[in-house]
Amino acid sequence: MFKLKLVQPFFRQASGLVLVFAALLGVHSRGRLTRRGTVILVVLCSCSAAHPSLGADTNGLADRLSGRVALPPEQTIPESVGRGDPLVLPIRVSSAKEETSALFRIDTGATVTMLDKSFEPTLGARLGKEQLNNVFENGRKRMEKAHRYAAPKLYVGGVRLKTGDTILTSDTFASAGDRCQGTLGMDCLKHYCIQVDFAAHKARFLESDGLKRGTLGRAFPIEYVNRVPVVSLDFLERNLRFIVDTGFTPGALDGTLPPEFIAKALQNSAAKEVANGWFSFETMEISGERYKGLSFEKLQIEDGAVQGFIGLYFMGRHMVTFDFPGKTLYLRPAVLASGG
Repeated sequence: MFKLKLVQPFFRQASGLVLVFAALLGVHSRGRLTRRGTVILVVLCSCSAAHPSLGADTNGLADRLSGRVALPPEQTIPESVGRGDPLVLPIRVSSAKEETSALFRIDTGATVTMLDKSFEPTLGARLGKEQLNNVFENGRKRMEKAHRYAAPKLYVGGVRLKTGDTILTSDTFASAGDRCQGTLGMDCLKHYCIQVDFAAHKARFLESDGLKRGTLGRAFPIEYVNRVPVVSLDFLERNLRFIVDTGFTPGALDGTLPPEFIAKALQNSAAKEVANGWFSFETMEISGERYKGLSFEKLQIEDGAVQGFIGLYFMGRHMVTFDFPGKTLYLRPAVLASGG
């Protein structure tokens, strides 16, 4: 029976991560003679100095060696999330120059992870400039300036998130007066199965392979359009395709519908206008589930691949499970899922 021994990093300028196994009698490690039958695991890292996040990062070592994504612990979310407020999580941002905490909006309608421009001095050399194509803002694709940097390490509850190699910075957060300083986009979220239990005020990171699918409610296959998740839902005998957008949070608005759909609903007295461009449905059946007090904005999306948005207020009527690895959205209506 072999024993496993972890030896701390001692080559500070090594390039990459090297694993060395030795099980031979007489092999030395840092001046100590090993016993027969002991496996020495030597980790050589590229750190030039000890990093304050090293302890948290190595917590997921076994997961990374096995190819699994380490999962953050359960997070508590404010009661107001899904009732007009965005879904946010505190995230620790660790770069080469600074480590700090910031609130991040969890945004399934964003293709990339972004930081406020104020983080730029901590991120090292800028890798380039981009024109960021905002996904369907007010029905149209809006361009905004962004800068690209190497992605810092991001942690939730001490567990490092799997992200892309780069992130974007923008002054969007400051100009919007947003208390958030970052957006966690689909380049990160696609690796996770995330359950948002609005009634219990919890966000959970779950193992996709271990889901008890029979308890999660109706299942809707996810496909990707422009790298954001899209599901098909039945509305008043029509099948429509919606972007599943947790970043869509304009008050008590459940989502958007195309003008021709709204016009037909008005003709059938299924909807009434309550504000300029906003329409309420006293009752509506969506994919076999009956809802009360839904509100939608009339919006024509330029891209014909989708017909509307489903926002966080609609999701707040459920316990929602985003199984991105399994490409499935689960919606289980809450006990009080009718109009808040």
